[in-house]
Amino acid sequence: MRKLLFLALLALQAFGQKRPVTLETLNDYRGGTPRGIPGEPVWAPDGKTFLFRQRSQLRLYDLANRQARDLVDLAPLDTAAVTPPSAERNEWENRRVDEASLQWDAAGKQVLYFNDGDIFLIDVANGKWKQLTRTPAAERDLKFSPDGRRISFRRNWDLYVLNLADGAETRLTANGSDTLRNGGMDWVYPEELSLGTAYWWSPDSKAIAYLQFDVSQEPLYPHEDLRGARPVYEPQRYPKAGENNPQVRLGVVPETGGVTRWLDLGDTVRTALIARAGWADATHVYAVRTNRVQNQLEILLFEDASAAGRAIYKENDPYWINVEGDPVFLKDGKRFVWTSERDGFRHLYIFSSSGGEPQQLTRGAWVVSDIAGVDEHAGRVYFRSTEDSLLE
Repeated sequence: MRKLLFLALLALQAFGQKRPVTLETLNDYRGGTPRGIPGEPVWAPDGKTFLFRQRSQLRLYDLANRQARDLVDLAPLDTAAVTPPSAERNEWENRRVDEASLQWDAAGKQVLYFNDGDIFLIDVANGKWKQLTRTPAAERDLKFSPDGRRISFRRNWDLYVLNLADGAETRLTANGSDTLRNGGMDWVYPEELSLGTAYWWSPDSKAIAYLQFDVSQEPLYPHEDLRGARPVYEPQRYPKAGENNPQVRLGVVPETGGVTRWLDLGDTVRTALIARAGWADATHVYAVRTNRVQNQLEILLFEDASAAGRAIYKENDPYWINVEGDPVFLKDGKRFVWTSERDGFRHLYIFSSSGGEPQQLTRGAWVVSDIAGVDEHAGRVYFRSTEDSLLE
């Protein structure tokens, strides 16, 4: 809500200023939004400040003082980045892929910046920055390790870890290709399951769990770009109803590199979908698996060093199960907060990994949209819902 109010006030202020119609002012509008309006706030871990981009300036807003200050001009960083070569054809990446161009470390002292080419590290105290990568291939889906000592990213369908102390890179996978994607997805999974990323750090920063997508069995859909003098063939891996999905594997690899331990997910080409995955705690990986028609769901928990998972929760519906958000495991690793439509409306529940009936936290003829956060110390769950209005 604070983000929406902040953006709305600044937007009204910008639109209220009369400006002559020139090529320059027209260029300031992209998709109907003035470039001078700040971008989406990126909150610091302590919730007391947030970053936002306004034109080329990265600015820091202090809630207590109600003041913003310039942190760093991003134009020199953009200039220093190596621009990846232009693709000969459209790669058909799904719009729901979730990648952050700005990201805080857990301590709230450093920020990662990504600009479609390379990665930069910015010191929040003084605005000084350093370039972490300088390659013709774009680094994608960057993430801080939970301890803040390393970052991870994907380059050319393989996963890498970079040590911030000395800049040393470790390549975690080495067999990535356009049809074998380590830590990267096909087009359908983000579209139909809203899966935004395909790899996750363990809470202790010692390992990474990742999905591998083998899309070689997915049929090619024959797109073409007809805008030029000659058409450009731009095929896309896309299964129509009843055709092969990608083969999806879930693996765990040490952050220092080495052999990936693959977990048993069953047949993901014809039978199952992997809707979510991640870590329950430092030694347990979970996967949310549904059948292909999506009326049966189960959460699998994989013990450390075991490839076989056990089902800790199952749900069935005569027609369809919507998968929304990720289960939020509590610190004990034995309970998690998630939403379910088991009573007819999507509501919050606490589930136990040992089984039994879940504890329902909210109820009524309205819908919980998503979980905004869990404060275990205070015993609170923050969520968004339609309780007051379907439009709010």
